[in-house]
Amino acid sequence: MGHWLNGEWEWVFKWRRGLRGREVGWLEAMLGELRTKCLTEGRRDRWTWRQDGEGIYTVNSSYLFLQAQNLEEEDPVLKLVWSAPVPSNVKAFIWRLLKDRIQTRDNLCKRQVLTRGEGSTCPLCRQEEETSMHLFSRCAVSNPVWYACFAWLGVFSAVAASPRDQMLQFPFFGINKNQKAGEIAIWMALVWSIWLTRNKVIFQGGAFDPNQILELAQLRAWQWLRAKVDGFMYSWFEWKENPGVCILSL
Repeated sequence: MGHWLNGEWEWVFKWRRGLRGREVGWLEAMLGELRTKCLTEGRRDRWTWRQDGEGIYTVNSSYLFLQAQNLEEEDPVLKLVWSAPVPSNVKAFIWRLLKDRIQTRDNLCKRQVLTRGEGSTCPLCRQEEETSMHLFSRCAVSNPVWYACFAWLGVFSAVAASPRDQMLQFPFFGINKNQKAGEIAIWMALVWSIWLTRNKVIFQGGAFDPNQILELAQLRAWQWLRAKVDGFMYSWFEWKENPGVCILSL
């Protein structure tokens, strides 16, 4: 699984076959999570209860944690996340994004995985610190993706300041529950595509092409809706040419 190299643990994974499709994204997400964990050479692994300051499980800390979870579930935005017609791994990512718990560089700095300054700079624009609000709204490199999507949908709007506000903004013309869910699926596909491409830029030296990202988001949203929404039978051509008509038919 890995070895120590110059005082730091280096993960080494071997697979029985090459990874493909969503598996590549899962691997990148796992590696991002592992990079937030600081291992100490010579110290044995042990279980730690993260809901207690001393790392010890208690019934009281468990009860307080469950109570907090129940309060979160009452949030109408989170209910929209769990009911959206998208894969479960995307729902989990969006939930973490709305809670500001994804592995953006500012969060890695807070956990002392990276250092402030150059280590926390956005990997796309190289101008500002990478926060979730910056990456998905303010970044000069990723921002054009949103305006390309607005043009595709035939709407005129500014980009909302935060992911939460974007999610509330995105049902532009949906009226009923299914129509709104369809538009939110488009937003989730855009956010997910931006995140996966950002990871490729960091880990594989890929390029960030707004037009390509929009097309990937369009394809993902179309596949999700065809798989999870009854009655959505539009072709890929119909979806790309007139998404508003497709959404309003739900």
